[in-house]
Amino acid sequence: MAAAPKEEGKVALKAPIDASALLPKGKKLFRYEGSLTTPPFSEVVHWNVFAEPVKVAQADIDAFKTLFPMNARPLQPTHRRIVLSGG
Repeated sequence: MAAAPKEEGKVALKAPIDASALLPKGKKLFRYEGSLTTPPFSEVVHWNVFAEPVKVAQADIDAFKTLFPMNARPLQPTHRRIVLSGG
């Protein structure tokens, strides 16, 4: 993505980004209560996860991983969390 930063820090955008263009066309989603994926891992998050994945170029993923090698904790067990289907 051309708007992605090349290094850590603040970058001024050349034009606004239309966030809706980043979402999948299908609006089916799953909802569940969880926690933040980075410290302090507070359990105050209501996650909404689209059923249809969004495609991202491998080069963009690699560039992101270079800047942020570990930006979240590993997948956690669901324990007693209930996953709801909606949308």
